Amino acid sequence: MALSVSSENGSGIVTIQASGSAPATEYEGFFAAFEKAVKQRSRVGLLLRFQDFAGWDMDALSRNVPLDIGCLLRIKRLAVIGERKWEEWIKTYCGPFMGAAVRCFQPGQEDDARKWLAETVA
Repeated sequence: MALSVSSENGSGIVTIQASGSAPATEYEGFFAAFEKAVKQRSRVGLLLRFQDFAGWDMDALSRNVPLDIGCLLRIKRLAVIGERKWEEWIKTYCGPFMGAAVRCFQPGQEDDARKWLAETVA
């Protein structure tokens, strides 16, 4: 699977793993799982982990994003781990809609990213 969502009990951190290419057929189930994970808490830290991720099918993405704004507003911090090319995309397209602080980390800095996220959801 190119997209997966997980949440850690008690941590308030939701992790999205993205790798390869994400076919349009994955979007609906992915966003349902994401929304469920985020709605379990009032404040969430979101960790995006990109590994050799080819990108989104923007046409399919625009047709399959059923998220409500309340879900996005629960995200207080967004940490991105992966290739630098995703940093600007995340800051431009995700940050303004969520109102979340966005910070990018290099591969190998996951512990630092988790620590930064945990500061806001404790």
